[in-house]
Amino acid sequence: MSDLSVGVYSFVSEWKKFDYPLDLWLKYNSEIFDEVALVTYGKEEIPYKAKNIIIEEVEPPKRDDFNFYRFGKKKAQDLLNTDWKILLDTDEFIKEIPNLENLNKKLTYILKYRHLYGNLYTEIKGNKEFAYTSPRVHFGKRNIIGDGAVDGPYSIKIVGEFYHTNAVRNPTALSLKWKEQIQREINEKRFRTAKRLKYLEDTFDYSKYKEYWPGSYLIEIDKQKIPKILIENSSRFSWYKFENLPKENSLEDILKTLSYNLSYTHIKYIYSHIKYIINRTFIYMKKSY
Repeated sequence: MSDLSVGVYSFVSEWKKFDYPLDLWLKYNSEIFDEVALVTYGKEEIPYKAKNIIIEEVEPPKRDDFNFYRFGKKKAQDLLNTDWKILLDTDEFIKEIPNLENLNKKLTYILKYRHLYGNLYTEIKGNKEFAYTSPRVHFGKRNIIGDGAVDGPYSIKIVGEFYHTNAVRNPTALSLKWKEQIQREINEKRFRTAKRLKYLEDTFDYSKYKEYWPGSYLIEIDKQKIPKILIENSSRFSWYKFENLPKENSLEDILKTLSYNLSYTHIKYIYSHIKYIINRTFIYMKKSY
């Protein structure tokens, strides 16, 4: 194992209102990372403290565009004193720190998303809304760009995975969070219409996932892979139970994944992301000379 230090960073805003598991995030990460950096937008109650947790309160930016994400994440990144750094939102949990030995320090590496849905043992897949990977792991400092992504140049190597608890929170809080997020994306012209907002007029209904995200499907996750702190607090993440789901890596799961990966929608999505990665890498190379 490398003797280089590793830290995790994030920002938070109104975590109680939006039902973020901040207490678990701070406790868990303080135990597995060398440092934890958290920026709070305005005064926030900090539910867990440790010697290796760095907290900084800042004046919050406007909530109506993507700078809302970029500003806090960059501030938090700058607080870390570690060699390697990993960006994880306060509803994202990594099972274990990736093996960073022999990685290229000039590149940003990606983690695989695991989108939990309704409870800790169900994952939602098969729609472009649920990103497959995200650039999160880097050495030294990086810009935060777009809607809060770590800048390149990028490697296509997946070095680990993390569990996203976004859709295993209180349904009322989930509706509030997604309304604000979708409106921010509309303001940034990420979506052409506000059609998706109509699904969030009332409390979020977990049973309507196929209506919300056409083509999506659910699988049962291997419980051994889920971070222990989530299992220990499973009652906080149990909002809807699904029956008779295909198991992870079963033939049905493999065939559905293959079908989605070969679909026009997914190929178009992958093509646009490859173009983006190449473009960002080219921009970085130009700056280096």
